[in-house]
Amino acid sequence: KSRFCWEILHKTCGYLAIFLSVIQIALGISLVSKPNDMLGFQIGYGMIWFLLIALIIGLIFHKKMTQSSVKSPHEVDMSSSVKTS
Repeated sequence: KSRFCWEILHKTCGYLAIFLSVIQIALGISLVSKPNDMLGFQIGYGMIWFLLIALIIGLIFHKKMTQSSVKSPHEVDMSSSVKTS
């Protein structure tokens, strides 16, 4: 039971840290001293988020595709194990 509680606490703190870091980066970008530079930072930050989300979607799709193509031991094709003389 204590292991389960630790896992919940650890994951919650990790997700909270990620969420707070997103807010901190957005605040940092808004505090850039030159207004002309702020747009570049915002575009760069948006592109990084786009790439990150695309990567996560791609990895989820890849995982589902590879899991569905793996056969269970009961579905193994036995025709290749037939001996010919």
